[in-house]
Amino acid sequence: MSPLVAWVTSGDEWVAVEDVDRDPVFAALEARGLHVEAAVWDDPAVDWARFDLALLRAPWDYTEHTPAFLAWLDHADGLTQVLNPPGLVRWNLDKRYMADLDRAGVAVVPTAFATSHDEAAAAVQALAAGHVPGVVGVALDGIDEVVVKPTVSAGSRNTGRFAIGDPAALDLAAVILDGGGEVMVQACIPSVALEGERAVVLVDGAVSHVFRKGPILALGGGFVDGTYTEDITPADATDAELATALKVAAALVEIGRDRVWPDAWLPLLYGRIDLVVLPDGTTALLEAELFEPALFVHVAPGAADRFAAAVAARLTR
Repeated sequence: MSPLVAWVTSGDEWVAVEDVDRDPVFAALEARGLHVEAAVWDDPAVDWARFDLALLRAPWDYTEHTPAFLAWLDHADGLTQVLNPPGLVRWNLDKRYMADLDRAGVAVVPTAFATSHDEAAAAVQALAAGHVPGVVGVALDGIDEVVVKPTVSAGSRNTGRFAIGDPAALDLAAVILDGGGEVMVQACIPSVALEGERAVVLVDGAVSHVFRKGPILALGGGFVDGTYTEDITPADATDAELATALKVAAALVEIGRDRVWPDAWLPLLYGRIDLVVLPDGTTALLEAELFEPALFVHVAPGAADRFAAAVAARLTR
């Protein structure tokens, strides 16, 4: 009997269109003799014990139902193997993980966090002033713009790019805080606004492929061209970008050991390491997306099969 794999997703209709990885990876898994089914994480009719493996891939409404998602994660973890590991997911869900990676020696984009309106205002000013207490990441001088977002977020929801001093930045922070969230204020790196960011996709601890994601956020709080659009193109990574991505992966293993994540000594099944180039040429981490990122396997020949091979190996390990 073929192993049964759950492709963990959400029930929103738009996900079927936006999840560009689903069709190519489904085909690659089936070609390896695995049966795969899309399963909505919060559907009470799903029997998670049926599955040999649950792949967290597109549960993209978790930001709106975080307590329920975490409860589901505990439930599913008791019935089947969930990948990436639930302990890692709980850690990665909140972007305060950036501070842990900073302490682990990874170069990260200057970032501050806030739990109140006063802290949000102080975070913006701290970034403008350079590297001061309360800001994690690489020291930078002369920051002119910041990005404001929730610490629990996906798909650029409640995310905006603002000039230092623009009151709209604190207005957005207030929206996040008043909605029960916490705020992340990050330096806006000029190369991101002009050229976008580079993503290194890791599968089983090795580099699978690299792509460029074009600029999304327009100055003032909106999106480039007025709508959220992901401009994804194949790319090559520099030696520095590859080294930084692998350094993140190594740091995650060590953090996992400290936190006793199950299987933390193994390479993660998948991860997307989003990188930027700072004004001084340093490669720095923008985000490490480790449980629900689009991997855009269609931009790289063989990427879907590499992912499927790693899944098949986990089922026999």
